[in-house]
Amino acid sequence: MVSELRRRCGITALIVVSFIFLNITGFLHRKINLPRLYERVSPAVVWIGAEGDTEYYPDDDYNAKSIKWQGTGFFVTPDLIATAGHVCENTESFEVMFSDGTRAKADFVHMENMDRCDVGFIRLRSADFRKDRPYLKLDTETEAGENTIIMGYPWGSNEMISITSGIVAAPEHKWYPYLKLSLFADVASYPGNSGSPILDMDGEVIGILVGGPHENECYSMCTPARLVQLAMQKALAEIALKEIK
Repeated sequence: MVSELRRRCGITALIVVSFIFLNITGFLHRKINLPRLYERVSPAVVWIGAEGDTEYYPDDDYNAKSIKWQGTGFFVTPDLIATAGHVCENTESFEVMFSDGTRAKADFVHMENMDRCDVGFIRLRSADFRKDRPYLKLDTETEAGENTIIMGYPWGSNEMISITSGIVAAPEHKWYPYLKLSLFADVASYPGNSGSPILDMDGEVIGILVGGPHENECYSMCTPARLVQLAMQKALAEIALKEIK
């Protein structure tokens, strides 16, 4: 009886140790691969400048004419860019810049009602820029405690994409005043990051950054990928309807 108990305890201890080892190994592996993830995802992330009457020149870049505000976006198809709704609000024309410094024009497609979710879409104007453009997949299933990163262009800088990391704090939260459903992440974000993708360790989008409490820059509020996916279907439908001859 004693030997049987010892055997069972030994097996249980082995399972526990193996579980801890695998989790630590997995964590280290993911941490080591963050530079690789950055390299793979960054070509799909873009700087967005909303064109208008108020002139704003990011980083004293006078090639960007009449930019009234700026944000971040990412490709969800080879020509469709998702961003925060307030980035494309009341604007029809945009300038976007890719990670290699190439610039292109884009047009407004669709913005969801802010009472539902803060998400909008713009589309590359020229077909020349739509060929073989990398884009990101949406992951509509996420859990609290998942490792995550935010990639975008903070503080109006279009020099390079920044990356911050943390965890998902609450996958779906309903208390925020002007959004019915939000994803909260314990990840640093800054002005200009609006519209940035928040990604899991597989490089899939779990939400769009839309803001955060002013007193805490390390707590980010996002539109969950589930709502982004629904809004994207409406944006694609609007494009299809406009292209019917």
